[in-house]
Amino acid sequence: MVHRAVRTAVLDSMRQAILTKGDNNLLTDEMLYPFGQNFVGREEIIGVVKGFVPSLGWLAIALQTYPWVMQLGGSALLVGLVLFS
Repeated sequence: MVHRAVRTAVLDSMRQAILTKGDNNLLTDEMLYPFGQNFVGREEIIGVVKGFVPSLGWLAIALQTYPWVMQLGGSALLVGLVLFS
């Protein structure tokens, strides 16, 4: 899951604090943080986005919402392998 940093701050302890927001969300992620926490710390950031594939998320949603999409895709892949091998 990728969330964008919308604001950063430096706390008294010289710790970097980051406020995040999901790209498709209207609000920041504060309600997802533990009670009383308004930011995530730099040490909680796991990775950095190096690139993206537009609309790939829609495929993931379709696969979770409609299991037959995976069955159809798997069948099409199998037919393609048989025909073109």
